[in-house]
Amino acid sequence: MARVFVGVGSSVDPEAHVRSALAHLHEELGLVRVSTFYATPALGRPSDPAFVNGVVEVRDRLPPAALKGLLSRIEDAEGRRRGGDRFAPRPIDLDLLLHGDTASTAPGRHAPSIRRAAPARARAGPRAARHRPPPRGDGRRAAPVSDGAARGTHPGAEGDPRMNSAKVEALVRELLVELGEDPEREGLLRTPSRVARALQFLTSGYRGDVEQIVHQAVFAQRTHNMVIARDIELYSLCEHHVLPFFGRAHIGYVAQGRVIGVSKLARLVDHFARRLQIQERLTEEVASAVLEAVKADGVGVVVEAQHLCMMMRGVEKQNSMMTTSSVLGSFRRSVATRTEFLTLIDQRHL
Repeated sequence: MARVFVGVGSSVDPEAHVRSALAHLHEELGLVRVSTFYATPALGRPSDPAFVNGVVEVRDRLPPAALKGLLSRIEDAEGRRRGGDRFAPRPIDLDLLLHGDTASTAPGRHAPSIRRAAPARARAGPRAARHRPPPRGDGRRAAPVSDGAARGTHPGAEGDPRMNSAKVEALVRELLVELGEDPEREGLLRTPSRVARALQFLTSGYRGDVEQIVHQAVFAQRTHNMVIARDIELYSLCEHHVLPFFGRAHIGYVAQGRVIGVSKLARLVDHFARRLQIQERLTEEVASAVLEAVKADGVGVVVEAQHLCMMMRGVEKQNSMMTTSSVLGSFRRSVATRTEFLTLIDQRHL
């Protein structure tokens, strides 16, 4: 298996672009080792911003020509513009330095010290190794790319609701090491990226907006009847153990001249379920959102769910079921309205 090294450099918002490029490389190829990153003045252009440079070893998955194509696509994704002044500042610069026995002969190109990533019980993931780089003119060492969120528009930045996937992947790798596993073995190579993608989906409720969900889906309708959507499947994560709970939600409301598209009721359940939750709060949040969206006379929500934190650990009660309800407006004021709702959602009475 050939050893493959890639030079990584940036002089435009380097914290964000280097971290993002590392995430791309890790996703596409897998990172083996990552060097310290250091800053050097732009060659012959003292007024330009300094370049932050480092080297990574990636897995040998592609021949050189295909790998160069992949590096170019990552550069394009990071906003690299080609042509014009080849020495101008750039968001990212990815150079194939070594592929097996074939090394780049570009002048002035030196690789800093590199070590193996994630040995047993050691730090894991795409973080900088703390080795002194070799002398390079008047180069000065830069702080390693941090595990903290990058600024600007990078995922995880302040003001940006996207999850920092690269940081989550690094944390998952650390967790695997702490559990006594080897994140470099075949079965776990892509586990950090898979977990990051899964968590991004399962917590997407933090990054959504109720107004966008119900946008243009509330319609004027001269009715004052009860509307019910029953057996809406839901999946969420318990905030106490980050284990799943799953079940069904039943939603009813008494319309007051307006109705909502029925699929939006399911989307509202998903919106609040896809975050760290407790069932009691989830039930209340769905009820309040429906009441506000439809301006209903009253709303009732019942959630029935099983919790893996109670089934596969702790008391280990496999058949336990938790039921919660929230009733607002006329559903709370009127026993008859509440009874009608509870009767209609109980299939045994239909």
